[in-house]
Amino acid sequence: MQIKSLLDSSDCPNVDLVGGSTGASRPVSMIGLIEAPDIEEYLMPTQLLLTTGYHYYQDISKLDHLLTRMAEVGCAGLGIKAGRYFNSIPQDIIDRADALGLPLLITPADQNLSSVVKKMTEIVIGADALGLRRTIKENQELSALGMANANYVTVLDRITDFFGRDIVVLNSHLVVTQTNTHLRTQKESLSAAFQDSQTNYFNLNEPVGIHYQNSEVTIIPLMVMHSENKAFIAVFDLIRTTAFDELQLQQIQNVLSLMNSRTDVAKDSALRQRNDFFITLLAGDVAPQILEKFLGQWHLDANDNYYCGVCSVIPDKRGTLISSRVTEQIQRLTDWFIDEYHLKVTCFSHNQKVVFAISEKHTPNHFLEALQRFLMKQLSPKYVIKMGYSHSKLPMADLSSLFHEATEAYNLSLQEKTTIIEFRPKKVSELLGLVPSLEAKSFVQELLGPLLTLPNHDETKSLLKTLRAYFYYNRQPTSVAKALYIHRNTVTYRLQKIAELLEVDLQDPDVCDRLNLALHLQNLK
Repeated sequence: MQIKSLLDSSDCPNVDLVGGSTGASRPVSMIGLIEAPDIEEYLMPTQLLLTTGYHYYQDISKLDHLLTRMAEVGCAGLGIKAGRYFNSIPQDIIDRADALGLPLLITPADQNLSSVVKKMTEIVIGADALGLRRTIKENQELSALGMANANYVTVLDRITDFFGRDIVVLNSHLVVTQTNTHLRTQKESLSAAFQDSQTNYFNLNEPVGIHYQNSEVTIIPLMVMHSENKAFIAVFDLIRTTAFDELQLQQIQNVLSLMNSRTDVAKDSALRQRNDFFITLLAGDVAPQILEKFLGQWHLDANDNYYCGVCSVIPDKRGTLISSRVTEQIQRLTDWFIDEYHLKVTCFSHNQKVVFAISEKHTPNHFLEALQRFLMKQLSPKYVIKMGYSHSKLPMADLSSLFHEATEAYNLSLQEKTTIIEFRPKKVSELLGLVPSLEAKSFVQELLGPLLTLPNHDETKSLLKTLRAYFYYNRQPTSVAKALYIHRNTVTYRLQKIAELLEVDLQDPDVCDRLNLALHLQNLK
């Protein structure tokens, strides 16, 4: 009950409000008498105190100090009996009450304070009983709406009717996802204000207040299935609350948490569907049209090139156990990180590892370094995060090849102190595969061009075959002849023609190295 409602009650004695009128909306839940000079030690929030003024009429500074302490504690107000020790209230005290916004009352001179306290207490208790019945009824209606799967707009509109305040629902990025009818057009501006508030919302576990236009907004976490899928409500102007407000707010949190849990279940289902899809893709069992359809759900293009990364954790020392749920936790954290920064990346879990498909628009090591820093802040310090990623970038249809590279790099990271490693080829052909296509093509054309452009394609094939065998058998024409089942003179003739066409000396080791490299690149490209 508010001071104003108490004074307006027809059963209330003739009590006048002489100061602190801006605090007329202060809640009042109990009425008390001041009979001791040390009352300041026993002040309580929402308490309305009445006094004859005996302890203060000879020292007005004590009364001034009492008003200040009552305002600090959150008392409802102070009443002074008229005509006993104060014929009139000093203007300084009235001004002080105005400045503090603490209601200052004058009780009737012809009624003793005990009877005034009794009547006011009866009014407050009656109002409390009525308020409790109303709150219970409203909470029951909200619960019924939540259980009936009513839409958010309907529920939030009823909350505004009951609670007298606007409430919106926010996701884990402080983006407004649901509003009542009144705030429907302010979704974007509200989201921008909340995200610009410098609030550490990922680790927000307690209510926090921010300023929005002319309102004070309190952001309160909801109960969620997974801490990585946080959700919040933003309550407008939650400044002074009564016990009924607190009771109703708790029920509002419960109902909206229940409704949000359906979102959690949907996210869980989508996550498992994504895992199943990409595991199937690794096995090579996804048709191109299906691949394009599913990638579109995650705003990815099947024709773009992607890098692949693999991530998991190891214990920082022997004897440390790793929770079986840590892989799922890493995936959820990564999903949040991707959404927060609007990245062209997706992830899935496979064999207790989290696998990333990273668009070529991002530098893979930069992404993984930033993600690793984020994960290290969220996971237990007893874990070490290890990552490996592919050197190659290929269309999503070739994810299995990229996954092989990333897994090789990840396995190598387990043997080294470095926590993020790029794939390193082990064969010469793999090493040459790292040479960009345009450079490789230009190099081959420069060294082998005359051979590759002969009008007789069969002659080109025979000369290239002879040149490869010549290098393979350490430039021994006799060995080449035996391997190709041709006469030694034929080998000699072909080598002479190759030397003339390419204008090179096949006895020069440097020339031979360059030609041999060109042949390897020509095979790859």
